[in-house]
Amino acid sequence: MTQQYCKGNFSTWDPKITTFPGLYVLGVMYAWVSYLLLGWTGVGLEVTCSGPYLRSLNALLAVVTVQLAYAVSCELQQIHADDSSSTSSQAAKQQGAVNSKQKQQQQHRLALGVALVVGLLPTQFFFAFLFYTDIASLLFLLLAELVLLRHRPYAAAAAGFAAISMRQTNAVWVAFLTGAAMLHDVIKHAGTSNEPGSICSNSFSRSNDSHDANNSSHSSQLSSQHVRCRARQGKASGQEQQQQQEQVQGPLTREAKPQQVQHSSSSGLKQLLLTVWQLRYRLLLDYWLLLLLPMAFCVFVVWNGGITLGDRAAHAPATHLMQPLYFAMFFLANAGLLLLQKPVLERTHAALSVIGRSPVVAVLGVFGILGAMALCVTKYSLVHPYLTADNRHYTFYLWRKMFAKHIAVRYLLVPVYAAGWALLVFALSVTQHGLWVAAFIVSCWVTLAPAWLLEFRYFTVPFVLAVLHMPPPPRALSLLVLAGYCCVNAVTLWVFSKRPYTWADGSTARFMW
Repeated sequence: MTQQYCKGNFSTWDPKITTFPGLYVLGVMYAWVSYLLLGWTGVGLEVTCSGPYLRSLNALLAVVTVQLAYAVSCELQQIHADDSSSTSSQAAKQQGAVNSKQKQQQQHRLALGVALVVGLLPTQFFFAFLFYTDIASLLFLLLAELVLLRHRPYAAAAAGFAAISMRQTNAVWVAFLTGAAMLHDVIKHAGTSNEPGSICSNSFSRSNDSHDANNSSHSSQLSSQHVRCRARQGKASGQEQQQQQEQVQGPLTREAKPQQVQHSSSSGLKQLLLTVWQLRYRLLLDYWLLLLLPMAFCVFVVWNGGITLGDRAAHAPATHLMQPLYFAMFFLANAGLLLLQKPVLERTHAALSVIGRSPVVAVLGVFGILGAMALCVTKYSLVHPYLTADNRHYTFYLWRKMFAKHIAVRYLLVPVYAAGWALLVFALSVTQHGLWVAAFIVSCWVTLAPAWLLEFRYFTVPFVLAVLHMPPPPRALSLLVLAGYCCVNAVTLWVFSKRPYTWADGSTARFMW
């Protein structure tokens, strides 16, 4: 399509293309700018509009994506650090000022590790060498989040529009990022913690220097900050402060009771809803353009009679409830080592301790979740015709050699799915508000469940957002993960370039994700 657009044939459309033409328009701009810059050397449009040259665009965009991931990670860490310092004592602030440069350097090191994880993720890295929508899609989503973190909602709307023009499912993620920005504004205004059960404690439950051995425990830090915050506001008596401290500390310690967690969560939710109502006009004024994007997309879906533009028979929406479960396994395989960090392990231990206070309820809940996932395996393990026919993709061999080998294999993986989602939720809840985590889960299911075809690249966006918003891992864990990514990428590129094969029609095919 880009080559047709280069010739000025903008009315041409391939009925097999399912996405908006955003990438092809971007490709035309890239080709024409390159022609204007290099034309004096004799390079013509036939070169800048050629397949190899257009593929170089994705390589450049992949580099920019890494830079954006780095910037987003730095912004998130700085916002959380600022929120943490705002509830610290004066002595702690003075000490923090002395060590601010060291903390900033540490933030940059951690952000670099996160950015490299994003850039070298196999399903991201591989498509940097092909003219696919994946790279540009993720780039504009990260750009939208970055400018949102910098409080520029109109610029975020432009980036969100570009993201949706690359891939339709980005409409859901634009709505999610908009809601996350609004949630942050509401929490900041209300003095509400990222912990669902607190009203004004630290919004970053574990700061980036939590990897140091000298840091206090997560529970006591939250509790002391919560009490100091309420004392400064002068809105609570000493007895109320003690009760509020128990509400914050309760969900994080062995002494927590389910009733305490439920009560504190409901009180925090009421405070949030009250603040949303108070700020309703300001929120609409700031984010109306961003809110308009998913609304306009919904109108398009109704008008178009579906999500995809072309090839609707092969890309018809389905109720494929196994897709989010496959994502959980994908997350464990690619980020399992990143979860072996102190904040995540502490949160997992604390959550299991709370659950363990009611063993009967816990057992019933676990069996209920496992049973629901087993039902998904039974009823919603959909097999797209492409999955069993297109032997270029690794999912073809994974399905054939593993999932289709014996039905028992699918059920044996149910605990893996459950563990993947549980660990993902625990990791995100260290740094994010409960509503943020809930919205992320819903967004994953909304974007993945309608996809009939199993493709690993569909998991890239939720994976990247999860890695960016959980605590940044220490350097050692990042290096281990990156070493594994490099090995996988090397093998994948070698097979792609050195092991082509011929189809029955005489065309050459290559293995790919």
